Amino acid sequence: MRDVRNVSHEPLSVSIPDSKQSLGRSDVEALVERAARGEVPPLAETLLADAHFYAWWASHPNPRMGLVLAATACEVKTKEVLRRTAAPDAKEIVEVVIRSRRPVEELLDRFLEASAGISLRKDVPELFGPVKTLFDHRNAFAHRGDTSLDAQAIREDLRAATRAFDWLDRLVERVSGTTLPRPVERPDGIRRLP
Repeated sequence: MRDVRNVSHEPLSVSIPDSKQSLGRSDVEALVERAARGEVPPLAETLLADAHFYAWWASHPNPRMGLVLAATACEVKTKEVLRRTAAPDAKEIVEVVIRSRRPVEELLDRFLEASAGISLRKDVPELFGPVKTLFDHRNAFAHRGDTSLDAQAIREDLRAATRAFDWLDRLVERVSGTTLPRPVERPDGIRRLP
């Protein structure tokens, strides 16, 4: 096995929170090989994984931090998909829309429909509500200091973010005709690439 070190040049250690969901030898070897090649996981996926970690498995779990990270991850992913699915002649307009600080639910609805021809609200209405709730909860916490959310509500918010990621990945496939690696969602809500 290769000697892989993190950014501080310390040996990299891997902690698996739930032994029933452990990675196999080939999974770990593939991850080590990717890290040795200098591959960096996409930002949105990293943020979503961090959201689940900080919410439930950190030495001092912090569901509110998980909530903020999950909403941020969903926003980053939505903007990535908007850029990726925009027609070449619409790329500048998409950048203007993204910089205009529109609410993410608007990006997932009107703007994604204009860019890719598909709206989350129309395609999967039963997911649009929970995604909107994710951002309502994040805004209540981040902008008004509302700490009244319980862990179960935050768990549903993180689940909505994970499902939104899956929908966005399928959208890219539909629009581009490319098949993306399918993340496998574990029972605990964490996604990992096979």
